Amino acid sequence: MDTPWNSREKLASRTRAQSGGASWAVWACTLLLCAVGLSLSLYAYYIETRKEEDWSYVASCDISDSISCSNVFLSKYGKGFGLVEPWLGRESILNQPNSVFGIIFYVFQLLLEFVYTPRSVTLQLGAAVLSNFGSVYLAYILCFVLHNLCLVCVSTYVVNFLLLACFVAKKLGLNHQALVDSALRGRVKGSLGPRAGKKNLAEKKIN
Repeated sequence: MDTPWNSREKLASRTRAQSGGASWAVWACTLLLCAVGLSLSLYAYYIETRKEEDWSYVASCDISDSISCSNVFLSKYGKGFGLVEPWLGRESILNQPNSVFGIIFYVFQLLLEFVYTPRSVTLQLGAAVLSNFGSVYLAYILCFVLHNLCLVCVSTYVVNFLLLACFVAKKLGLNHQALVDSALRGRVKGSLGPRAGKKNLAEKKIN
């Protein structure tokens, strides 16, 4: 017998099945982007520390004076986004290479990716929004202050934007699923209402 509850479960199962493929694709893209972003941040940290130890070292992304990752990483904007030292001093624990913050960010996103709850997705989305604000700020510094093109930096900005798109898609998917579940609960409640009323009326007549 096809009861309202069975109909609800069938509709919910179909909805989850339809969104399952898209959810898996978003999850896979998120993992890939986090891995790429983490690799870029580790490489940036390696370049900066290696360059500080050996000024003759030339990174593969150092193509010319105007296209050089090293020049950007070793500038005053390469640590603490150029904001920590003026406010908290050079010796502040927060005055770390920007790549360190990138490593923390991508590891944080990777860990939350294996939780997948509404709260974790909200945290991921909020962190991604902040990272994109940081990307816009640093892109401005590259273009209008340093007048330099950092290939690693630009690649990171692209990764951050694509991650934001993934988290927006995940958030919209969760919201859509919640609306579907809510509508189905309301539909079942409404369909059970008249039947329950007739059942109570019949019991009263028998009594």
